[in-house]
This record gives sequence, structure tokens and C-alpha cells, in this order.
Amino acid sequence: MVLFQYMYFIGSLVLFSIWLMFFILRKDLRKEMLVLSILLTIYGLLAEIFIWTKDWWRPQTITNTLIGVEDIIYGFALGGIVAVIYEEIFRRRHYKDVKFEIKPIVVVLPIAISSIVFFTLFFVFNLHSFYSNITGYVAGIAIIYILRNDLIVHSILTGSLLTLIIMPFYWLVLLIDSTFISKTWFLHKLSGVLILGIPAEDLVWLYFTGLFIGPLYEFMLGDRTRKI
Repeated sequence: MVLFQYMYFIGSLVLFSIWLMFFILRKDLRKEMLVLSILLTIYGLLAEIFIWTKDWWRPQTITNTLIGVEDIIYGFALGGIVAVIYEEIFRRRHYKDVKFEIKPIVVVLPIAISSIVFFTLFFVFNLHSFYSNITGYVAGIAIIYILRNDLIVHSILTGSLLTLIIMPFYWLVLLIDSTFISKTWFLHKLSGVLILGIPAEDLVWLYFTGLFIGPLYEFMLGDRTRKI
């Protein structure tokens, strides 16, 4: 039981070690990592408090509280990783392209629309948080793709890479405790479908998180990427 209580914390620290490796290796991407890490931490904490722990999962924290330091570490690490995993794996760097500069109000449009759709579907229409979140993501992704179709490949590859890099974390905790997922996730409120032992909704969420967050910084700054 003690080990179970620390599994989320340990997993978050392992994920942060990947964030730290990227941060050390890519000095040119540090600002992007920090910005997206902070944004996803804030977003994740709000969603965890008011939404995800209601119908998706409720992980054990070392403080036995609804929200723990694990949520901060996990959200911070995930934000930075998803922000730059494409650039790191494919050895790309940013450069300015004036033709992609957009008005300030448009910069925040994907985040604003995605959040409005997400929260409205969940709080007003009582739709499950998975479907609410994914629909919100789709709305934000659509705006990015329409205004910056050059970021589509970046987006798709980031979604795929993020999903692949996070999957071993699930297998690790299942190796330690085969009941971890059944004790932590509300499988009866989800589809109950497991893919390689992982809740299907989590894999879909990771993929769409990569689709949306991956190209977000480039969209907001009007940047493009090219081979180093």
C-alpha cells in the first residue's frame, strides 16, 4: 500500500527527468519549454480539481489529498516535453517568418476556443470529461490547421511521439502493481477498453494533446522550424 501511494510521485519524477534532459540538451528551446510547462501546469491543475477527478481517474498522492505535488510535476514535465519533442527528435530549430505573423487577438484564439468548448460541454451539457476535452482540442486544432497548415505535419508527429514516449510509464507501474490502473481509473465511467493494458481514453488524450500543444508555441509566435 505504501508503494502504491508513491507510484504517481515516482512516475512524475521519471517523466521530469526526460524534461530535464531536453532542457539541458536544447538551450535554444528552453523558453518554449518553460512557457508550455507553465501553461499546461495551470491548465492541468484546474482540470484535475474540477473535472478529471470527477469521472476519469483519481490517483493516490503522497499527501492523500485530491491534488498533490505529483500533479504539478507531471503537468510541468508533460508541457515541456510535448512542446519540443518534435524539434528534439527530428533535430529542428526555430526561425522567424514574417508572413506567419498574426494579430495578437488571433494568437490566443486556439486556447480560448478550446477551453470554452471543453468547459461548456462538461459543466453545461454534463458531457463526460473525455469527450468534452477531445472536442475542445479538435476546435483548437482546427483553428491552427486553418491558419497555419504548415504546422500540420509538426502536429501529427508530436501527437504520435508523445503517445509512444508515455506508454512505457503505464507498463512500468503495471509491472510494479498490476492493479494500479483498476484502482486509479474510473473504468466503469470510461469505455473500459484497454489497449496493451492502457485505458483507450488515455492514449487518445495523449495523442490529441500532442496535436494541439505541439505546434502551439510556433503558432503563437509566428515561428517555423528547419533542420539544424
